[in-house]
This record gives sequence, structure tokens and C-alpha cells, in this order.
Amino acid sequence: MAIRDRLMTAFDQAASLPPGLARQRLMTVTFVGGGFAGVEGFAELLSLANAMLKRYPELSRDELSFHLVQARGRILPEVRDKPGRWVVRFLERHGGRVHLDTQLLSAVDGHVVLSDGEEFDSALIVWTAGNAATPVVDNHTDLPQYFSDTP
Repeated sequence: MAIRDRLMTAFDQAASLPPGLARQRLMTVTFVGGGFAGVEGFAELLSLANAMLKRYPELSRDELSFHLVQARGRILPEVRDKPGRWVVRFLERHGGRVHLDTQLLSAVDGHVVLSDGEEFDSALIVWTAGNAATPVVDNHTDLPQYFSDTP
């Protein structure tokens, strides 16, 4: 709900601004991580943004900039290649941009720098990658690991 609310607030703010860099930043959303959580969140927010455009005649679909950044060469590593490729095509048909084999190098103050050299400003950045211990920590340490459903 917090992510949805941030998008809705960004639309309200963008609608009150003239076209330009500040408005472009508000209309840019970045998800980092192409597993189930990242892809589902990205797709849902992209769908919401496209639907919201009907209520904001001063904003256009061309101003939406949605980026899904995935370090691996494919999204949804939990499933076979074919469904993952289909999802990439689906997201791109709906205005999303999927960056494969790309890492987020920096996101200081909302300025996104990707490993492929692309840079852009993004008002909403969602991290959905890295939700498990690295194998080095998992297999080669006596550090305790705690798993909890509560924050």
C-alpha cells in the first residue's frame, strides 16, 4: 500500500508541474530484482499507472518510465526460460522497460546509475533483490541466521 500511495502522490505532484525534469522524475519508477516479488510488484504498479492516466489528462503515457533491473540474463529464475521471456514481452508491450544482465550501481538521491551505463532520475525505487544470505555467509560461517515474518 505504501508503494501504491507513493505512486499516487507522484501523479498528483506531476500533474501540477509543467513538462520537464521534475515531472519526468516523478513519473519514473524503478524496481530492482526480477524474481517473483519484483516482477509482480512491477507489473501491478505499471498496470495501476496506466489506469491512472485516464484521470490525469495533463499527463501522457509517453511520460511514464518504468524500469525493471535484473542482474541475471533472465527474469523469474524460479521458472523455465520460455515463461520468463513471455513475461518480458508482456511488460514491454505495456510500457515497461526490462534491463537484463544489468546491475544497479547507485541510487543516491534518486539518481539511478546502471551497469550498462544508463542513468536517470527516479522518484520511486523499490528493492526486491537480495532476500537470502549469500552462499559464502550461509555455508562458511558460524554466524546465527534468524528468519522471521515480523519486521
